[in-house]
Amino acid sequence: MNRRLFIKKTGISIGMGSVSGISFGTQTFINSISKEIPTILPKKIKPNDEDIWTKIRSYYPQTTGIINLENGYFSHQAQPVLDYHRTLETEINSKHSLFMRKEQDKRVEEIRQHFARYQNCSAENLAFTRNTTESLNTVIMGFPWQKNDEVIIGDQDYGSMVEAFQQARNRWGIKISVAKVPYESLVNLEEITIQSYLKHITPNTKMVHLTHPINLNGQGLPIKKIILEIRKINPEICVVIDAAHALSHFPHTIEALGADIVGSSLHKWTGNPLGLGCLYIKTSWIPKIWPLMGDVERDNHDIRRFEHHGTRPIQSILSLQKAIEFNEYIGLENRYYRLLYLKYIWQGNRAGLTNLEKLSGFKLDIPKDLGEDHTQSKRVNFLHPMNSLEHQGAISTFIIKGYTPNEIARKLEEQFKIFSVAINHPVINGVRITPQLSNSFEDVLALNRAITILHNESSK
Repeated sequence: MNRRLFIKKTGISIGMGSVSGISFGTQTFINSISKEIPTILPKKIKPNDEDIWTKIRSYYPQTTGIINLENGYFSHQAQPVLDYHRTLETEINSKHSLFMRKEQDKRVEEIRQHFARYQNCSAENLAFTRNTTESLNTVIMGFPWQKNDEVIIGDQDYGSMVEAFQQARNRWGIKISVAKVPYESLVNLEEITIQSYLKHITPNTKMVHLTHPINLNGQGLPIKKIILEIRKINPEICVVIDAAHALSHFPHTIEALGADIVGSSLHKWTGNPLGLGCLYIKTSWIPKIWPLMGDVERDNHDIRRFEHHGTRPIQSILSLQKAIEFNEYIGLENRYYRLLYLKYIWQGNRAGLTNLEKLSGFKLDIPKDLGEDHTQSKRVNFLHPMNSLEHQGAISTFIIKGYTPNEIARKLEEQFKIFSVAINHPVINGVRITPQLSNSFEDVLALNRAITILHNESSK
């Protein structure tokens, strides 16, 4: 979208900013819209152009008294999206049944078309759901399983997906094969990752389930290469991607992933209000999957048969228009490079910053006194490959020797006022850090220094 048009459509006056605060306990929630943000942003924004990113950051409601670096659960909406959502609620509440019976279908179709353009795919392959879990449970429970069919999943897949496959196993007698996905920095990491899935393929394999990126540690998979090799062995295998953290995080789109089925949550990196997800199904698979809810009126080839949910929060679906406009206003590549930059700063990752200069085409001019490079520390371990930067995004999980994940998360919150999340999983045990565009350079630098203090304390 044209950036000038975005400003006009949001209804924001560049000359008149607004600030409001709501007291809540010891913290204050501040809604701020910058009066200085330019009407037209540069097509390419330098990842550390703090003047521009500070103005963009001012679009996000902030909480004082705590640094929130746990944006992986969901991402709060930018103020224009939040305002649009409220406007829609008022409109729908005012028109009530008139809107629901006469207008909602047309408006949803307009958003479907808008989202399809954003994701570079056909609207006839996109259904709206509530979240990734609902999207992929629809597929897993509606797949035409037969006894002794096999599915391959990863050992770090999201728990709700694993439980869905376990239920399918109990119901239909399918077999679950588990790929051990390496998270160490191995020389031949990509090939080992690909083979970890391929070696489980048999004549009975009907589905391969891939998580990209992995929610536990942010590790991205060489998706295109894995899918290419699966197709070589058996093009009839259904490739499903849990892309809960991919859309609007990585700059690639649903179509670029190349899978048969993709599920994602639009309240995460896309920045939509809570309660909206999407389900992409290639045309050939639409009639093969049973909807989660009964729908006998629509044609079996109609993607909309997966949207028979009853009455739903239509304002959350329609708010997607403004969330997309805000992302396009900034630019997906600009977003991605900024997120990488924030991650590398808290890690102190000099090698990552050098790689980011190559990716973005900008000289970053990083200060020498930036902070400690924890990627070189013997007491700090990162629980994802550090040598496959092209597959990584904003999420990173670490552990400090001498501490449990819960201890680190508690100390970060109590001593340094930094909110994170402890990951306690059979494979990944650490603290997950997920910055967003609402975070500042100072936020992530504070984490870098907090980690330095903690690992110095642990070594005594």
